[in-house]
Amino acid sequence: MTTRTLAEFAATVKFDDIPANVVDAAQRCIVDTVGVMIAGAGTDVAKVMHSFATRRGIARAPGNPLRLSGPADTAAVLYATNGHALDFDDGLPGAAHASVPVLGAILGATTGRALDAQRLIEAFVVGWEVVARVTRALGTEHYRRGWHTTGTAGTFGATAAACRVGGLSSAATATAFGIAGSLASGLRRNFGTMTKPLHSGVAAGNGVICAELAESGLTASPDVLDGAHGFLDLFGAADSQPSALESPGSPYALVDPGVITKAYPCCYATARGVDAMLRLRPTVAFSQVDSIDCVGPIGSFVALAYARPETELQAKFSMEYALAAALLDGAPHLLSFTDAAVRRPEARALVARTTVREEARCRPEDPTGTHSSPVAGGFVEVRIQLVDGTSRMARVEHAHGSPADPLSWAEIEAKFRACLASTQVPAADTDVLLARLRSTDHPDVFST
Repeated sequence: MTTRTLAEFAATVKFDDIPANVVDAAQRCIVDTVGVMIAGAGTDVAKVMHSFATRRGIARAPGNPLRLSGPADTAAVLYATNGHALDFDDGLPGAAHASVPVLGAILGATTGRALDAQRLIEAFVVGWEVVARVTRALGTEHYRRGWHTTGTAGTFGATAAACRVGGLSSAATATAFGIAGSLASGLRRNFGTMTKPLHSGVAAGNGVICAELAESGLTASPDVLDGAHGFLDLFGAADSQPSALESPGSPYALVDPGVITKAYPCCYATARGVDAMLRLRPTVAFSQVDSIDCVGPIGSFVALAYARPETELQAKFSMEYALAAALLDGAPHLLSFTDAAVRRPEARALVARTTVREEARCRPEDPTGTHSSPVAGGFVEVRIQLVDGTSRMARVEHAHGSPADPLSWAEIEAKFRACLASTQVPAADTDVLLARLRSTDHPDVFST
C-alpha cells in the first residue's frame, strides 16, 4: 500500500510540521527554479511554447513574467518547459530534475489565484519528496534503459504538489496518482532537442490534470505504484526499490540525500569535468593545448550523446564542448551555450582534440555502476597534454553544487540575479521578487 502512504503524506503535511532546515532547502530550490524559469523564457523553445500556449488561451500579466491567465494545465506546461529549457535547473541524486515540474504544477494549479508563502512551501516540499521517493524506487537502471526520470517520477511529484495546493484528501490524491501512472513518460532519446525540456512541462501539466480529474470524480487505481503490473513493476528494473516509498519525510529528501544545484547551464553529467578543467585553467592557455583526455566512472556519461555538437541544445549534452567552454570562458555561463558560441573556431578545435571515455577504475566501490547514480560516486579526471610534451591533470569527486559541495545562499542569489538580468528584468523588481521568495509569511508571493 505504498501509493496510499505517499498520498496520505501529501495530503496531511503542514508547514508547521516541516523542519526549519527543510524549509530553508525548499526556499533555495524555489529561488533557483524561479530564476531559471524566467531566464528560460528567452530561449527558442520558449518562443515555440509561447505560441502553443497562446493558441490555447494563455496570456501574460503585464510586467509580471510569472503571472499567467488561462487554462491551468497549459500554464503549467509553459512554466515547466521554460524552467528546463536552459538545463540550468536543480536535481536530485538519481538523474531526475525535481523542482521545475513540481513548481510548474504549483504555479499552474494556482493560476489566477493568490499563493501564500507557507502554502507554496508545503506543496513544494510534498512534491519534491514524492519525486525523490519514486525516483529511488524506480532504481538507476530505469534511467539507463532510456527513460527520462524527470518525466516519469516527475509526473508523480507534480501530481502530489497540485493535489496539495488544491487541498485534496488522501483518497483523492491516491486516485490522482493512479491517473498519473497512465500518463507518466519521457524518453532520453530526445535529449539535445526541444522535447527534452518539454518532458518537465508535460509532467507539470499532467500533474494539474490528474489533480483536477481526481477532484472531479474520475476513478483510477489507488495503488498504482504497487504490485504486479503496477508502475514500479513495469517501469522499474532489477534494482527497483519499492521500500523507498515507505516513511516519506523520514528523512526529507531535500536534506538527505539533498539537492544538486547547478553551477553551469548544461547537463550535470559534465559538472565534474568542468570543475576539473577550471582547476587547470589558470596554468594552461588555449595555444598550449595539444589534446584533452577526460575519463569518468562507468555509466556516468550516458546522457552525453554529442561528441561533436552543432547547436546549443546538443552542446549541453557534450562533455567535449563543456570542457572547451570551461577553458575558453572560465565557469560556463548562459552565453557559453549559444549556437554562435558552440561554433567558435577555438571551441571546435578543442572539441576535436578531446577524448572522453569511461573506465571502471574511476568508481572502485562500484566499478560497473550497477548500484550508483550516473552522476555520483567515484571521480572524473581531466588530463591536458601540452604541445611542449608536459601534461596537467585534475581529479574531482564531488561537483560544485552537489550535496557534498553545495552552492551558498550568496551563489544562489547571484545566479538568480544573472538569470533575471538575461531577460532584462529590472534590478528593483528582482529585489522585490527575491524578498518574497525568501519570506515565510507573504500573502501572495507572485502578485504583480
